[in-house]
Amino acid sequence: MYAKNGTAYASSRDVAAFFGKQHTHVLRDIRALIADAPSTASNFGASDYRDSKGRTLPAYEMTRDGFTLLAMGFTGKTALAFKVRYIEEFNRMEVQLKAPVRPAP
Repeated sequence: MYAKNGTAYASSRDVAAFFGKQHTHVLRDIRALIADAPSTASNFGASDYRDSKGRTLPAYEMTRDGFTLLAMGFTGKTALAFKVRYIEEFNRMEVQLKAPVRPAP
């Protein structure tokens, strides 16, 4: 992950490495997400990078929402661990929101 203009982003290459997937498969999954839900396209910015052979290859930069949409579709132990942590954090925030608000002194 990295920040750009105050917004957190992840690259498709980093996602592939983290989840142990081939980058071409991550690109395929992103393209399928955009095709199936065009309203999500703004979460995925096309980019490129140079590989070790000097070739320019496609990649994507994605927002946190794009990353979450993508990762929720993955399977395997790493993906499951991500989903469990995501749910735990959501539940923690819900408990905080339901806590009684103390008036200021």
